Amino acid sequence: MYGAWQPGVTFALGELDPNFGNNPAVLTTVAGHLALVVPADTTILRDVWDVRRIDVSVSAAQPVTAAPGSLVVDNGSRTATLSAQQLASLPQQSQQVAFSAGGAPETHTEAGPTLRDVLSAAGLWPLSTTSVTAVGSDGYAAAVTPAEATLGGRPLLISLREDGQPLAQPRLITKGDIKGGRYVSNTVVLDVATKPLF
Repeated sequence: MYGAWQPGVTFALGELDPNFGNNPAVLTTVAGHLALVVPADTTILRDVWDVRRIDVSVSAAQPVTAAPGSLVVDNGSRTATLSAQQLASLPQQSQQVAFSAGGAPETHTEAGPTLRDVLSAAGLWPLSTTSVTAVGSDGYAAAVTPAEATLGGRPLLISLREDGQPLAQPRLITKGDIKGGRYVSNTVVLDVATKPLF
């Protein structure tokens, strides 16, 4: 989405969906201009004034065979594989998460590097127009945007430990989602796409 003062921002459909992220973005009019506002964000940095265009895209990312505990980060022109040791060497954060899965509430303590730190370790620096599709070894995929965390205040973690126990394969964690549909277990690929700012 593009506007006169905000060059662009990308949202994941699952973030906006009331059945998953439940963090709606609202199109409204401000001083005669179409504007997009994200009321629950902790900042106004993802609000877009004078919206001119809305683009929709879908990732075609597929799982790959990776060494145990490793993660392939691919942005189409560059592919980096981060080993289990490299992931474990990144700064670690701990997050308490609660969500509904199969109609039952779940609460866990997840620990691992932030998505942003993982992307940086792979040599990628996300923009407000970057999306990341996490793909599990079984082919299940879910999209997030680094801006959800950096601008929206909704942490994104690549968990290496759950409830104190090591995970065989990293897991994408989307803290703040009301359902676990964007929690991707056994994540093997992070497919990164960035729309041009202009």
